[in-house]
Amino acid sequence: MTRELQQETKDLLDRLHREGGHTFKEMAQRAEISSTSVMNYIRARERGYSSTTEYLKEKRKKYRRKHYLRHERWEEAIANAPEAGRKLAEMIHSYITETGETLKKLSSNTGIPYSWLRRYNYALSWPSEEHLNLLASYIEPVRMYRDGVMSKTNERPEAGQGGARKTEYLDASQYRQLRDARQASTLASNGGKPRIAPLGFEIKNIVQEDSTLDYILSPEIDMNRSNSNMDPEFVAEIIKKHFIMNLRTQKWLVEHLDRELTLEDIVIVTPSSKNPYKYHIEAALPHAMQKQFRRFVNDLKRKLAPSTVSGRPRLESHKNDAQ
Repeated sequence: MTRELQQETKDLLDRLHREGGHTFKEMAQRAEISSTSVMNYIRARERGYSSTTEYLKEKRKKYRRKHYLRHERWEEAIANAPEAGRKLAEMIHSYITETGETLKKLSSNTGIPYSWLRRYNYALSWPSEEHLNLLASYIEPVRMYRDGVMSKTNERPEAGQGGARKTEYLDASQYRQLRDARQASTLASNGGKPRIAPLGFEIKNIVQEDSTLDYILSPEIDMNRSNSNMDPEFVAEIIKKHFIMNLRTQKWLVEHLDRELTLEDIVIVTPSSKNPYKYHIEAALPHAMQKQFRRFVNDLKRKLAPSTVSGRPRLESHKNDAQ
């Protein structure tokens, strides 16, 4: 992401540019910034852009449209791809060519994994069989969703036979039955009502069991800690903002649901049988989606951790984002 220069630096560059006779390298040494930053700033000023960021966005648009739209081999490969793969490629293609944002910014805004955008960008720039196959490996999970493959169960091979576990895929209806049964069991254990974690808690650990995710929330003793102001509704807002909203953007991941994905599809809060002061949040998710959810939860844990550098909680910026 491009950062705008400080006003003092801009004034210095403007003065040196008016004087003339200075190379970008000399101006960079005077301003103590990179020569690339100097070049981008001067070019933006010369061409009438309001900021360097806007100039670079337009520059990326022109480059991407010029170089990405003329690869017939890529278009042919996508045309022969499964429908899910084609829709995925078209969506990524539109984001890359119609906006001037960086790939990381696009990933943050759309929820499309950065690795997908990077592979797509790379394959378009240098179309080869190897690169197209790499992208196809990312398309495969999407095809599974479109084909109604929601979850899988693994069975160990019988003793003495060796080999890998047997993989059995569940179709959409089977998965929904499994999910509904889990939800009913969860609610029955608590009188039909989901339990809510107390004010002030921290995520202790994550375990995977029976193709579901459990992570434990426990009361935070020191209420002055950074996460002491985190009530359950705020956690729900974080989850909806950083996970559910992204999935809504990635429509190919939720087309197996007959309605919009809601928070109830993601987490179920239940009391722990071992410790009444601890709580489980169980993710009723397809197996193929759980890896992404684990990655999200790990990111969430890092965001909730108190800062060890400045002493200020990292959470503040994310709290503002969720509001």
